[in-house]
Amino acid sequence: MKKNIFMMTIALGIASFTVPVVAQDTTMPHDMSSMNMSVEDREKMAVSHQNMATCLRSDVTFKICHDALKNDCQNMMGTSCSGMDMGKTMHKIKKPKK
Repeated sequence: MKKNIFMMTIALGIASFTVPVVAQDTTMPHDMSSMNMSVEDREKMAVSHQNMATCLRSDVTFKICHDALKNDCQNMMGTSCSGMDMGKTMHKIKKPKK
């Protein structure tokens, strides 16, 4: 029993040092050097973002607009739309009080 507690303590200690190293640094900009998109793909992306802008100017909810853009992204790039998760934190940004 004492051996299990000791081993668990060691594992938690190691994990506490590992987690900060593995955590992603969100203060740094994304590395875009690997984005080698064709002119056609860039045009599709531009149209998708224009559609997003039009949606945001309407009375449609942000979630519906974001989901539409995410769907367009997944249709173009498959499941590699990692930047699309930003919408999950956008609603947490508080507007300054007037």
